[in-house]
Amino acid sequence: MKKVEAIVKPSKLKAIQKGLIDADIPCMTVVPVRGAGLQQGYSEIYRGTEKSMILFPNLFLIPGFILSNPKYHFLTLSFIISCPK
Repeated sequence: MKKVEAIVKPSKLKAIQKGLIDADIPCMTVVPVRGAGLQQGYSEIYRGTEKSMILFPNLFLIPGFILSNPKYHFLTLSFIISCPK
């Protein structure tokens, strides 16, 4: 049994959702998360004070029907990886 999880940018959610629905994977769980990778953060000036923005908003995506049906593993992974940039 394998579990597929992906952390994606919020702007890519609609494209991924449409593609998974077209591939007969209609169920998914989406959780808003914040994290930092190699970006190193940036600084903003808000009301005269400098704020350090280290964590960026992302979405944690768990497609449904993946645990119960292994034939969808490759299909789901290939679509999420090749989603339009």
